[in-house]
Amino acid sequence: MYLAAIKPKNVALFLRGYRRTAVFAVTSQCNCRCVMCGMWEKPKQHISLSDAKQIIDFLVKRRFLILYLTGGEPTLHPKICEIVSYASSKGLITTMTTNGTTSLKVLQRLKESGLQSISVSLDHYDPQRCESIRGVNGIMEKQINTLLYANTLALKPYALTYLGPEIARDGVAKLISYVNKLGLPWGFCYPTDAKNSFTLKPEAQKQADLLNALQTILYFKKHKPGSVTNTLAYIEDAIRHTENKPTKHPCLAGYTVVYIDWLGDVYPCFMRGKLFNIFDGEERFERFDCDLCLANCFREPSYLAKLSLPFALKEVFS
Repeated sequence: MYLAAIKPKNVALFLRGYRRTAVFAVTSQCNCRCVMCGMWEKPKQHISLSDAKQIIDFLVKRRFLILYLTGGEPTLHPKICEIVSYASSKGLITTMTTNGTTSLKVLQRLKESGLQSISVSLDHYDPQRCESIRGVNGIMEKQINTLLYANTLALKPYALTYLGPEIARDGVAKLISYVNKLGLPWGFCYPTDAKNSFTLKPEAQKQADLLNALQTILYFKKHKPGSVTNTLAYIEDAIRHTENKPTKHPCLAGYTVVYIDWLGDVYPCFMRGKLFNIFDGEERFERFDCDLCLANCFREPSYLAKLSLPFALKEVFS
């Protein structure tokens, strides 16, 4: 999904072996009250612009290519456009996930700052379900407006759904079709527990419902080109994982892709413990070849690092 946003300025870095991804939570602040997330319960903290620039410099020196901005809600950071602009000036691919509540003016500024891609949370095709999941009245209308305006700005937007029990039970096909009729692609996040500075608390759901949803997504991916942003490899591994089978592509979180929070603490992902702090002058990347979860924020960027011709051809023609 990230490579769709690549620009000529990024190609030089890619050809020089830059493949790594940083998931950067620039703030803990959020204005939603999502049932599957505990971020909104945390104290409100932002990373400073100067510290964010220092982190970006650190990443570029270590051959990172993609900066995936998140939070909390990243658009609540008072200097988010300046962070995007600085990262873009360093040749990084800049992408972001938003809950869809930001203003259209902020979207315009993000585009002008160099943001290359944006995903907008969309939990269901039923507006009332969206409100109950996010805890915000009228949230679905805001999310759709954000998606449509981002599309006019050529921000390569796509709707991003946390594959929770409600949409898995009610039928993901209707949501994918709804998004596709807007002229936009759709992607999903696999339900995952998160226990460090990023907090997720997945609700209990039936394995059969989740597996059926994944099989439906696989059908769209194979038979309706452009409908789903997730890679075929990821979808197939998500099915294997749900069936309690070994996955084909291990996650390289901790080395190829890392999570960095608003304090500069570096983690392999949302589940594992802290590796180091960027501002302490220490550094310890670690490759786990992990199969604990299927968090797409870390699993899919892992594929980029080992990109081969057979893998690329399979994805292009799937």
